[in-house]
Amino acid sequence: MLDPLDSVEVLSYILKRAQETGIKMTYVKAQKLLYCCYGVVLAKFGVRLCVESPRAWQYGPVFPRAFGAHHKKRLKSSALFIEGPSFPASIKSAIDETIDFFGKYSATVLSKWTHREGSPWFIASNAGKDLHGPIGDVLIKSYFAENVVDADA
Repeated sequence: MLDPLDSVEVLSYILKRAQETGIKMTYVKAQKLLYCCYGVVLAKFGVRLCVESPRAWQYGPVFPRAFGAHHKKRLKSSALFIEGPSFPASIKSAIDETIDFFGKYSATVLSKWTHREGSPWFIASNAGKDLHGPIGDVLIKSYFAENVVDADA
């Protein structure tokens, strides 16, 4: 159905979509939107959106390669695979809806949301005591299936 994409490409798409729809962006907010897209696609379709997995950093889930590329302004500006005709329309639609929904919130609000007790970040980081480790797909998929994705959609 979908081969996982490069996290830098997905983040590039998120930034492009945000610009087109007037969503204000920071480095932290961009990472939270990438995480939300990753979680929604995993919960809704059972596939990984990115090859890179999120890590439990201080301010929540972070995709280190994508963060580094964004911070160093090394994002791709060309048309992305997500916009191509071979990319599943249902997954693109879910990504767009996720960006539009979560994009309404500030980086601070999104960071607090990812830190909630019981969240994948909270569990993977031992409540913030063990940072920089991976956040497993099983935790993410379960959390997003139970708390974000509408089962009837």
